[in-house]
Amino acid sequence: MCAEVESDGVSVTNRLRLDLAYDGTDFSGWASQTDRRTVQGTLESALDQVIAPNAMGKHFAVTCAGRTDAGVHATQQSVHFDISATEYESLVRHTTLTPEQALLRRLRGVLPADVNVYSATLAPNDFHARFSALSRTYTYKLIDDQHFMHPIFRRDTFFTRNKLDLRAIQQATKPLLGEHDFSAFARVRKDQSPIRTLHKFDWVKKPLDLPAFTAEKPYFIEVTIQANAFLHNMVRSLISASLFVGEHRMPAEWLYSKLQSREREGKTGPVDACGLTLSAVEY
Repeated sequence: MCAEVESDGVSVTNRLRLDLAYDGTDFSGWASQTDRRTVQGTLESALDQVIAPNAMGKHFAVTCAGRTDAGVHATQQSVHFDISATEYESLVRHTTLTPEQALLRRLRGVLPADVNVYSATLAPNDFHARFSALSRTYTYKLIDDQHFMHPIFRRDTFFTRNKLDLRAIQQATKPLLGEHDFSAFARVRKDQSPIRTLHKFDWVKKPLDLPAFTAEKPYFIEVTIQANAFLHNMVRSLISASLFVGEHRMPAEWLYSKLQSREREGKTGPVDACGLTLSAVEY
């Protein structure tokens, strides 16, 4: 934690929370990597650029609510970082803006078009973007009718080969709600508990603003999945397995049996990342 020691010996820091959105298509995920373009690396570089002139070249590291994989998008990713009292006040310079408003303006001037920080707030010192979060919500966008394929959807929509039986999927996913061991649907580290609480797993058809190329009105399917937290690849693996049921390759009861097996196997590996968006973090 960066800190400033005042004349009375007391360390003074401010914790800032940023909320941001990004198009994950051209990023190698959230977490910083050497020689790869990542969201975290891009954001931290921007913070260093707009704050460092008054911070003697200090690096500002951020902590996020949840790491997203390569190609995954976000409409709400939350992060926090610490800044000394002097660095915080220096953001204002000679403007009438608040330090938070000034920081937003500067970040928008240096961030690329596929990242936008839309909120900056002064948070309590005990706020933690990851550990203070009560739940995370992801949405997944897919289309199961090849007639509705359109170039404008190529960056944020997954197209299935076959029509989906949403009634069968909803029947299959309902027993997964609640607290379970999700080892069968995730990569679990040895030091990590596989227990998670799934609050929501909904599949809903929504209208598409496109001409009707068939007798059926254009639509897409939006999957909403919410939990207290997620394991690595858990969201995309759950959706992938559900597609087996929706395409009638497996019966509805198979999904719960797979959950109970606690064994991860390759055929239901993660679905394509392009349709996935981190859409909400609740605190």
